[in-house]
Amino acid sequence: MKLRELPIGIQTFELIRKKDSTFVYVDKTREIYELAKGGEKRYFLSRPRRFGKSLLCSTFKSLFEGRKDLFKGLWIAQTDWRWEKHPVVHLSFSQTENRTPETLTQSLMLQLKMFAEEYKIILPEELKEPKDLFVYLCKKLSEQNKVVLIIDEYDKPILDHISNTKNADNMRKRLKSFYEAIKDLDIYLHFIFITGVTKFTKTSIFSGINNLEDITLSEQAQTICGFTYEEIITTCDEFIERAAKGCTLSKQEYLNRLKTWYNGYCFNDKNQEIRVYNPFSLLLAFKHKDFKNYWFSTGTPTFLIELIKKNNYPIMDYQRVEIRESELESMEINKIKLSVLMLQAGYLTVVDYIKEYSRYVLSYPNYEVFRALADHLSDELTTMQGVRFDDYVIWFRQALLEGDIEHFCKTLKQFFSEIPYTIQVPGVERYYQTIFFIICRLLTRQVWVEQATNTGRIDAVLEFEQRIVIVELKVNQSGRAALAQIKEKKYANSYMSSGKEIVLVGINFDSHMRNISDDWVVDVITSKN
Repeated sequence: MKLRELPIGIQTFELIRKKDSTFVYVDKTREIYELAKGGEKRYFLSRPRRFGKSLLCSTFKSLFEGRKDLFKGLWIAQTDWRWEKHPVVHLSFSQTENRTPETLTQSLMLQLKMFAEEYKIILPEELKEPKDLFVYLCKKLSEQNKVVLIIDEYDKPILDHISNTKNADNMRKRLKSFYEAIKDLDIYLHFIFITGVTKFTKTSIFSGINNLEDITLSEQAQTICGFTYEEIITTCDEFIERAAKGCTLSKQEYLNRLKTWYNGYCFNDKNQEIRVYNPFSLLLAFKHKDFKNYWFSTGTPTFLIELIKKNNYPIMDYQRVEIRESELESMEINKIKLSVLMLQAGYLTVVDYIKEYSRYVLSYPNYEVFRALADHLSDELTTMQGVRFDDYVIWFRQALLEGDIEHFCKTLKQFFSEIPYTIQVPGVERYYQTIFFIICRLLTRQVWVEQATNTGRIDAVLEFEQRIVIVELKVNQSGRAALAQIKEKKYANSYMSSGKEIVLVGINFDSHMRNISDDWVVDVITSKN
């Protein structure tokens, strides 16, 4: 019996499911069936990059081509699906050249001509624009049967130029001209499925297509991309066993760490209990038997980092941020809201929905995303080499594990002394708080920063196996004042039944020194079991 393979980087359903294939496939055909049954549907689905959109599009293509052989043994094979063959126009803008609007046009023309050749359709020579070619092609194909239209990564030419508003708008105009054709083809189309990252206004996709349904945060599509815990347990068990052994962890310890690193994405506005793992990172974690920032490191867009810098590094705010539901409905190229873009791009996810105010509550989905952002931004904020920064994180963690708060504070002072005075960051207090927030989030997975209580907000709570460390920071005051606030607000009350040692730490930042002052204060109290 052949060992099964992981389909890393494979986005074609046929390659995974062809005869004698040994690739693992997590069966998503139940969700696909529910979307596709009955036909005459028009859908838009937003998901982050490398989250399975392209494989999903390829699966729809094989389904509507009537490739019953590829679905043998899958859930849909046991249903009443008719396996009717439709002509399928499957356009992928991830495969188009878009350095300029002209090269985009040429590349799109080439894709359309390849479809015409595949279906043996002779195109009139006078058709020089993608829009005209597309309309002619769909009308001719509809003579065979109604056409299925699949557009993958519809917004990639815009996103690739989003840091340059003029270039991005030129791409939008070129795409708008092409997408306008779809609204006049409604009677020729059986099914439309469009994917992308964000909903850009003025592309005509969302205003031109009749009855286009956005299923991005719908119950019916919540697990159609990404893997649930149950799916990886039932489908990938042998890979879990091997990877756990390679990491010298028990199976349960390995699964727990997988969850911390790669789970946490929610695509349902009504039920935040259902979460999925990042499929790209999960497969690479199985392959390499290690925990790393696989997804983030494969091309985090520079424009996103530039927007984070432009917004004064709001990484601390995004531990919990609220956006209006209406803000997800559309986005303009010259009015991009960072929190919305980070949600759509996969750097934030839904953790709650406040129905009475139609607001989504967002936060970081998992350790991979925060760790990768922290690594990237710590370089920007401190100019410290990554290895040196990691050394400090290890020292901080070791000091807290041993309960040596004196050493922790001295190390923190040494850390800030290595940051050049030449770094110019708006708002000194905000700058120090952001750096401290990043450090705390990297020290332990059980950490709460700006933790709300009924009497105020705790700056940081770090929980370890034997102790809980509560930290309050003041700026240009004193460590004693910081400790007094912890006690006055009774921040420790919530942890008195933990059975752990509770350490209270008051620290003061001196903005003139650009460092913490020497008057930090520590108090230790004993909790009860």
